[in-house]
Amino acid sequence: MAKGFGLGALQYRETARLTAGKGLIRDKELATRFEQIAAFRIRLTHHYEEVTNEELFKILSRHLSDLEAIREELRQAASRLAANH
Repeated sequence: MAKGFGLGALQYRETARLTAGKGLIRDKELATRFEQIAAFRIRLTHHYEEVTNEELFKILSRHLSDLEAIREELRQAASRLAANH
């Protein structure tokens, strides 16, 4: 977001939200999932004592494909941005 759009010092969840608005993640459902994952990342970082092993296992086992799809969308977006600069 900083290099491509001049937006810096954003919170992780806001960065995730803006990826759809800037066309970096084109699939709206996947963009929503990215925002949810970003929110969970904040919990893991700042409120890790509240996250249970069962919750973490459930998310990773059910949504690993979402993480892979988000990674691919962001990889493609980085390639598009690099080609334009």
